[in-house]
Amino acid sequence: MRNNITQNFPDTPYIVIDSSKNVISFNLRGIDSIKILLNVPLKLGQPAVEIFPLGQEDYISEIIDQCLAGQTVMADLSLIKKMAQFPLKTQILFISLTLNNDTPYAVCLFLQVLCQHNGILPTNYYSRFASHELRAPISNILSLANFDNYAQEKFGYGIKIKELLQNIYTQAEKLNNIIATLNNLVAPTVHSEEITKYEKLVSDHIVLVDDDPLMNMMHKMIISKHNKKAVIKAFDKPQNALDYIYSNKPDLIFLDINMPEIDGWTFLKRLEEYSADFCVIIVSSSIDPIEKIKAYTYKSVKEFIVKPLTYEKLVPLFIEI
Repeated sequence: MRNNITQNFPDTPYIVIDSSKNVISFNLRGIDSIKILLNVPLKLGQPAVEIFPLGQEDYISEIIDQCLAGQTVMADLSLIKKMAQFPLKTQILFISLTLNNDTPYAVCLFLQVLCQHNGILPTNYYSRFASHELRAPISNILSLANFDNYAQEKFGYGIKIKELLQNIYTQAEKLNNIIATLNNLVAPTVHSEEITKYEKLVSDHIVLVDDDPLMNMMHKMIISKHNKKAVIKAFDKPQNALDYIYSNKPDLIFLDINMPEIDGWTFLKRLEEYSADFCVIIVSSSIDPIEKIKAYTYKSVKEFIVKPLTYEKLVPLFIEI
């Protein structure tokens, strides 16, 4: 088995997992060079899910199932960030390995992606970086600088503040357009039909889930502008949000994707595991077309809004009040 792996991935750290999801072989030579952090020291026979960061057990178990069924899976960037000191230089790849006796195994490979022909990172990493790392602060600035989100002030300092915010917004919008252009250059080409719009939504009881409390505050302000009577609960801890949602079954959930501990994809999976139907609007800094398509594969997702969230983006989604 060791020869099967090392012939194709020489000097690549790997972990072999059997159908019982236990570790049966591993090689961690070179793992320090890509700064991978394991949750516990590796030993033969231990459950594979224990190796990875806490809170990722269900996700890792699902990936192992896919590999045992013959699929190849690249780990989400959120997992890589938790395990790698330099996430843009690291890739965690799960592949399927079947030996002569047709016994399937899952192999976890830790790859240093800078080891390419010309030393250039794969374009999907630049796309992810542009969509999340660069756009996140810019979308926050756009939201904060959008004067229309605030109560209108027509005199004195209000006029001066409006002029200042408009100037900040204009400059941030220019930078945002540059990021979008760069992302279009490096993002993988995606061809898909226009996604059908859902019927307009009810918004009397709303939950906001974003790890940035400031964004929750801004989004609450914008939504309240549309529906002053709506009950709006904001959470910067996804698990707390899930507990509240399970107990109270809100009309609508506004969900960020790029969050620590429990990211948006894991959050959506946990909603689907619950018997009730939920309506979710993704509100993300991501401009990656693949992530938008992925979001619509979840039946609970009704809309994907690219930050900043604005009043104008909200109005077409809801039943008139």
